[in-house]
Amino acid sequence: MNCWETLGVEPYSDLRALKRAYARLLKEVHPEEHPEQFMALREAYETAQGLTARAAQANVHSRSPVIEDRDASEQPVVPLEPDARQQAKIDQERLAIAENEAFARRMQALADAFQELLQDAQRRNELGNWQALLGTPELSNLDIRLRHGALLLPALIQLLSDKQQQPLPAKVLVLLDDSFHWTQDQCVTLPVSEESMQRLCLLLAAAHSSIASAPPRTGWKWFFKAMLDTGGRLSRTEFFVGLALTVAIVWLIGLAGFWVLPRDGFALLGSGLTLMSAYVLVNAYCKRIADSGRNVVLMLIIGIFVPFVYLFYAFVSPKKDLTSGDPRTAFVDPLVIAVNTLFRGGFRHGGLQRSRRFAMSMTPPLAWGMLAIFGTAALTVLFV
Repeated sequence: MNCWETLGVEPYSDLRALKRAYARLLKEVHPEEHPEQFMALREAYETAQGLTARAAQANVHSRSPVIEDRDASEQPVVPLEPDARQQAKIDQERLAIAENEAFARRMQALADAFQELLQDAQRRNELGNWQALLGTPELSNLDIRLRHGALLLPALIQLLSDKQQQPLPAKVLVLLDDSFHWTQDQCVTLPVSEESMQRLCLLLAAAHSSIASAPPRTGWKWFFKAMLDTGGRLSRTEFFVGLALTVAIVWLIGLAGFWVLPRDGFALLGSGLTLMSAYVLVNAYCKRIADSGRNVVLMLIIGIFVPFVYLFYAFVSPKKDLTSGDPRTAFVDPLVIAVNTLFRGGFRHGGLQRSRRFAMSMTPPLAWGMLAIFGTAALTVLFV
């Protein structure tokens, strides 16, 4: 298709006809929506202008006589057509402006998409949603990606500081930091305070630790270590579960010995079970007292004269929650501790939460074994 067919005019039409045709087609071919068709139309228009101008010039030279003695000032001034190159430059500038506006709209839509995903309590926990959004072609440009990261960071800090909101999972936080270089590039100026950035660095370290650490598993090894080992501390949940399991086991062993062993053998077994139960009870109380931060020997002596002290230390809270050596740290995600400590004024782990996490950490052998032991002990109490 030649330039005349593209414009829909007769070959070598005058410039006015070309302009009318170009203006009419330009309304149908928007530069932003159809850039290739616009450039083809513009090229056809410029080509037709050039051909028509050259044809008109050749026609004038062939028909007009040469007047040598006429003063140049007396010749008529023929108005020239606008320069095609200048018009093309104007059109290109308009196209560039339209492209910039379209790009700005896309960037705003992308920023809004990040904010909407962050505020969606269900979708923001899915790693795939963030990966899909970060895979947008525009974010392959590092400057654009850093700009969107700077826009998202204040909203993320606000979310982490809100006690009513669930924090982002560790893998999502690490993905966002790797993509936006929040803690990796210290030369980037971010719209948050230096203190917030320091807390965010500590939070990201906890997120990496959360991903690398295996979930806690509580098995029979935990039971024997908690009840028989003299070192360490015990939480309330471990204390009551361990003692209840010990009582059930001692009861079943004693009942079996009563039915199987002779009287002398049963008496010997009973003495051994009594000593073992006393050791487990005292050891467990020593660990509970150590968990409160008090002097173990002094509290045991006071407890001899005031037995109520033992009951008190069975329920007492630790001196400082989740410190080094605290048994509760094994059942709490490091990221949860870091979020509450760094952004929410301190971490407190409620009793129901501890019990739930402890139960979820049990291995199948321990869980089924406890169920069988407690069930059997309950049946024997009812029917024996």
